[in-house]
Amino acid sequence: MRFFSTVSLVFTAALAAFSVAAPAAEEAKVVARQSTTSIASIFSTAFTEIAPLAESLVYLNSDNATQAVITPIISQISAPLNTALTSVTALQGQGLTQDQLLLSEDGTEVLSVAALAQLIAFDLILLFKGLGAILSIVGADLAAILIPLLYAVGILVYKILVIVLALVVGLLIALTPLLGSIVGVLNALGLTVLLVLLAL
Repeated sequence: MRFFSTVSLVFTAALAAFSVAAPAAEEAKVVARQSTTSIASIFSTAFTEIAPLAESLVYLNSDNATQAVITPIISQISAPLNTALTSVTALQGQGLTQDQLLLSEDGTEVLSVAALAQLIAFDLILLFKGLGAILSIVGADLAAILIPLLYAVGILVYKILVIVLALVVGLLIALTPLLGSIVGVLNALGLTVLLVLLAL
C-alpha cells in the first residue's frame, strides 16, 4: 500500500509541475512577442497616433484651416515621428537579422519585404495626403508660415527612412512603385531629399 501511495504522490507532483510549466512557457512566448521591436511594430505604434491627426487635416476647410488649428496638429504628428526615429536608430546597433527586422507588429510572423513596403507606403500616403490638404486650402501668407513646419515633418520621415531602407534588403525596390501619389506633395514642400532617397 505504501508503494502505491508513494507512486500516487509522485505522479500527482509531476502532473502539477507540468500544469504549472505549460502556462509559464506560454506566458514566456507572449512576453517575447510583446517585447519584440520590429520595423512594422515601430511604424504601427507611431501611425496609430498619426493617422487620426493626418485624417483631420484632410477635412479642414477655408473656415477652420487657421494657424491656431493647424500648428498644434503638426506638433502632435511630430511627436510620434521623433519617437519612431529614436526606435529605428536603436535597431542599428542590435545586430538583428532580416527576419527579426521583418517581424509583424505582434511578433508572431515574419513579413515579406513586399508586405512591409505596403505597410510603410500606406502610412506615408496617409500622412502626406494630410499635409498636402493643408497646402490646397490655405492662402499664400499662411502657407509661408506653415511650409517650414510641414517640411520639418518630412525631414523626420526622411531620417527614419534612411535607417529603415539601409536595414532591410530590397525594401527600396518594393517601396518606390507604391509612392507615386505623394510626389506632388513632396515637390510642393521642397522635400527633394525624400524624392531622391525614394527614387521618385
